[in-house]
Amino acid sequence: MSASRSRAEPSVEALLDEALRIAARLKDASDSATLQSYVVDVMALIDPDRALKVARTIRPRSEAAALHYPGARGLAFGAVARAFARTAPDKAIKIALRLSRADNRDLALRELACSLARHHPTNAPRAANLIESPAQRALALVQIGCRLPGDRKRAGRFIQRGLRTARRITDQAKRAWALGEMIEELDPRAVTYLRDAVQQALESARRISDDERADVTVLDLLGAIAQHDAPAALDVARAVESETQRVWLLATIAAVVGDSDPARGRRIADEALKAARGIEKPGSRSWALSMVAESLTTIDLDRALSLARSIRDRDDKAAALEGIVDALAPTDPIRALWIARTIKVTVHRGWALQWVVWRLCERDPARALRVARSMQEQGDFSHRSNALRDAAVAFAWSNPREAAAVARSIKDPFHRAWALTRIGCVMLEAARARPA
Repeated sequence: MSASRSRAEPSVEALLDEALRIAARLKDASDSATLQSYVVDVMALIDPDRALKVARTIRPRSEAAALHYPGARGLAFGAVARAFARTAPDKAIKIALRLSRADNRDLALRELACSLARHHPTNAPRAANLIESPAQRALALVQIGCRLPGDRKRAGRFIQRGLRTARRITDQAKRAWALGEMIEELDPRAVTYLRDAVQQALESARRISDDERADVTVLDLLGAIAQHDAPAALDVARAVESETQRVWLLATIAAVVGDSDPARGRRIADEALKAARGIEKPGSRSWALSMVAESLTTIDLDRALSLARSIRDRDDKAAALEGIVDALAPTDPIRALWIARTIKVTVHRGWALQWVVWRLCERDPARALRVARSMQEQGDFSHRSNALRDAAVAFAWSNPREAAAVARSIKDPFHRAWALTRIGCVMLEAARARPA
């Protein structure tokens, strides 16, 4: 690195140290632990030994980790283990095994197995076999198969083994989660494996109770199934007894199908709309209509807006418009920004603007920063801090020094430290991409 560049840019180490100091001052122990895990994730890339020392100081969180949301200690040890995977696979496995909580340990081992599949394929099955949770182990085996270089037959054996393990999972919600993840992982050309995963996922979806089906992971599952077998996904959705959940699932399938077949997506959305209008309870009906409006965004935007604005409940109307902004922002962030600014309910306007900033970061970081700075902080939701965080990280690719200044201007200390950490990560990625 040149002397001028060194003077212009903050060092990655300094940014991480600053983030750690902020984390140490946070009153909320859970937020502090989460921030420390983020720092460890980046620190492990440049100094895995120091990252391990920091990881050891993170206290286990009191609440149970979900399948898709590990505890902070699990994230940190998993990051350190992955850092050692390339050069010291035995040490990497030992680090993952130090986690006392089974859910965290399983997550760390699964992520480690994926990393080992690329760098030390012979050690990947060893890490997977140490996983206690059948759902995590099944997913790990499929992920190993998807990442193994070269030998397609050997990769296929891992995928088959993962699918066989999934068949033996008795907890249908966990089985559904694992299969949904597998469907997303598998190559679309792997027709035989995909068909097996989809069929198993449908079995689980039919056995899950309405309470479990309300979980967003099950919603994602039906969306994944709909990409490969829309009629089967519709059969599951139509069999749901709860009217609001049935509408929710139909709307989700309509949006997924509509991406490739707008006419068919529109017909499914019409079915969801008819079901929503048939709901007797006004509050449930307006919420269901907001789900349908969001699903129509990429199929028929004008109709989606008309439906959203026809909702009588002020909060549900705002929620519908927020959902439309979220769905529209990836393809048309400028129009999404205009819609976001028309939302009357402060909280939903804040969320909508945050979605727009996030998407603008990919196309126009400078404009994203201007929008973020124009926002108002909304109480406990910290929408402005969230948006400034995302904009600062996007800006780091072109001007790390200015990005760090933006990060330090963030009012919420959690998002300030998160931004400083991610800026450090961007600087590392940019340095690796520069020619030697």
